[in-house]
Amino acid sequence: MTLDYQKIGIGQFAPIQTRGTVTESHRSSFHDAEIICAAFACAAAVYDTEEKPSVPGLSFEGEEYITSSTFGTIKATSVTLVRRSAFARHEHFLPMLVVAIRGTASRVDHMVNLNGDSRELNILVSPLYSHAALALYLTLFQDPNNPATYYQPVYAHAGFLNSAEALMPTLSKHIKAAITKGSIKHVLFTGHSVGGAVASLLLAKYLSLAAEEC
Repeated sequence: MTLDYQKIGIGQFAPIQTRGTVTESHRSSFHDAEIICAAFACAAAVYDTEEKPSVPGLSFEGEEYITSSTFGTIKATSVTLVRRSAFARHEHFLPMLVVAIRGTASRVDHMVNLNGDSRELNILVSPLYSHAALALYLTLFQDPNNPATYYQPVYAHAGFLNSAEALMPTLSKHIKAAITKGSIKHVLFTGHSVGGAVASLLLAKYLSLAAEEC
């Protein structure tokens, strides 16, 4: 699968020449667009293992595939190392590990979708992290002058939360292996539809783990 920057609206991020030099802001925007394209390519390719993600200027290596479980709780997931094809002197984000989680692709997947009960988020995420997230939400969208409401439980879709929990043991092994090798700077979580929801919960979990270790 090769992405066309123009077709998906990324052409506007192409570097712009200003008095013979590429401005830093446009270089940054173009690099951000590349990261978005890489996430998009991996999220699309996880639906078909025969398709390989591809973005001009980037290489996708060592793709590992976690197969979905019998009852769909473990979502099909790909773990791919993404680096620049050619040497770049100023590279702040790459190489990165892209974790792409597949959305609904079978009847079994709908079983997870239909498990729409609420589960308290701190089952997966530490209470400190979930309360901080709720406080931010209240600050942005509601009256922040009632501290008592900051400690109300935070809930998530039970099926998606179960999927995130089920993926954690296997996924952590891949991430730890890449970190041990010193081959990555960042881990990016992505996915389409339900895969995006599970990816968000996984990100919250790993952020909370990082915060606890600091």
